[in-house]
Amino acid sequence: MDKNIVIAGIGMVPFRKPGQSESYDVMGERAARRYFLTAERFTADEALRIGLLHQVVEAEQLEQTGAALCQRLLQNGPQALTEAKRLIRDVGNQPLTSELLDMTAERIAAIRATDEGREGLNAFLQKRKPNWTEDQDDV
Repeated sequence: MDKNIVIAGIGMVPFRKPGQSESYDVMGERAARRYFLTAERFTADEALRIGLLHQVVEAEQLEQTGAALCQRLLQNGPQALTEAKRLIRDVGNQPLTSELLDMTAERIAAIRATDEGREGLNAFLQKRKPNWTEDQDDV
């Protein structure tokens, strides 16, 4: 559970630095209002329902599930993952403007023009797994 959720229970209020993503950004105002004001504890299933978690698994399956997610991530292009994280960070919660759309299109075009982008597209067209290498050029 996020430390900010129970902080009201000790007589304090949650604090957030500008640009820092916190639990209330993902749980929404209604759930944040409830849990911040009541300092109520909640289950993993409730955390899943309000968007704090993507998945709930039994303790015995935690390692296997985590390893499967890691393997899934490793199948993707390393540069594309890095750029996707940057794009999510930079675009998230921004108003949709023509400048934002232009910037997004430019960044997507830039990653497509890299060795990694070309390898990914070629692998897709040839119906094979891509061969990601560490010496592929930078974005």
